[in-house]
Amino acid sequence: MASVASDPNGRRRVLFIDADKKRRTIRLGKIDLKGAECIRRHVEDLQAAKLGAQPIPARTAAWLTEIGATLRAKLAAVGLAAPREPVKVLTVGALVAEYTTVRADVKPGTTINYNQAGKKLVEFFGAEKSVADVTEADAEGFYRDLLARVAFNTARRLTGRAKQFFAYAVRKRIITTNPFSGVKTKTGGNAKRQQYVPAETIRAVLEACPSIEWRLIVALCRYAGLRCPSEHLALTWGDILWDKNRFVVRSPKTEGYEGKEQRVVPIFPELYPYLRDAFEAAEPGQVHVITRNRRDGKTPNGTTVNWRTQFLRIIEKAGLKPWPRLFHQLRAACQTDLNDKFPTQVGCEWLGNSIPVAEEHYLQTTEEHYQRAAQNPAHSVAQNAAQTGADGKGPERTKPGEVLGIQASRPILSAPVSHCPEVQVTLWGFEPQFLP
Repeated sequence: MASVASDPNGRRRVLFIDADKKRRTIRLGKIDLKGAECIRRHVEDLQAAKLGAQPIPARTAAWLTEIGATLRAKLAAVGLAAPREPVKVLTVGALVAEYTTVRADVKPGTTINYNQAGKKLVEFFGAEKSVADVTEADAEGFYRDLLARVAFNTARRLTGRAKQFFAYAVRKRIITTNPFSGVKTKTGGNAKRQQYVPAETIRAVLEACPSIEWRLIVALCRYAGLRCPSEHLALTWGDILWDKNRFVVRSPKTEGYEGKEQRVVPIFPELYPYLRDAFEAAEPGQVHVITRNRRDGKTPNGTTVNWRTQFLRIIEKAGLKPWPRLFHQLRAACQTDLNDKFPTQVGCEWLGNSIPVAEEHYLQTTEEHYQRAAQNPAHSVAQNAAQTGADGKGPERTKPGEVLGIQASRPILSAPVSHCPEVQVTLWGFEPQFLP
């Protein structure tokens, strides 16, 4: 049993006898009697559970988790509760470092993405800011700050990775809610950065390539839609099925999805000569089709492959202006061409993406589409006929049916006239009719 004692100065105490028959006191300070009685009842529950080696009643267990640190410490001092674990203070800098270490299982490119997002978080919040102090308003401010400095999709991708960092803190129970949960991070297609690369452009680029291997790199992007450089570096000569005019593409990006580890792609006629030239130039026993920067997708200094710089030089040598997203736009142009010849799902199967992704990020409207849509046979024939009569090189009039591209099936009964005042038209019209 426990009781409440009131001191003359308005302070109150809870008194009880513990298992050792010793009198214990919990000093509550200045508190109203009703509040003191509430604490007394929970103290009795805690004491009874301890004496009987029974579970703490649910209401008291819930109360125990909600009380302040001071009262919890006083209960722990008299043996009625376990000491509360000190609150772990996790800073933004420590969160970034810990999460990137935990996610060492991801690919090098993803690690770079995590590092970029982590750097932005530290720049905005400061490395010593407590994760628990980051609010929803702070998360929105981070996103708006990125929008002012980088492209729309880049801002959303970086914010999405920041959301991943804080979701990890939630899973560790450092924080209870993710401040970034309400910030939109879904990316979409950016029409400003889409540019179709036509066949004549890529032919000029191929002519400017310095080697057989570089011509094959470009051809695999433009004519087969391979992801560059990951799918290029994974391609081996054993993957080339010459007898079936097909080859196997192994995709490091999608290998984590069941059934998406690889795909079979035709050896397109435009690609064949460049693949054949590379095969004939390959060294005896050479395994990989592309030999540049071979070290599991990394250069000798440990960084990821960067073919962009050399490709920019090739484009400049060809006398062309670089287009946005150099390699991605070649892949997009390949899928756009395939979509004109085959059903959409076929092109998606060969390029290893989905129809929604293709429609939003790959398929483009080209100049050829406009020209093809504007080809009206009737309009074209009529225009040619009018021009022929106007320049004096042909008859002034066209025969019936020629304007529509149709040959007249019966002779003309009369010549056209503009004015016949003496001709009377019967009620039954121009054609001879039998009277009733």
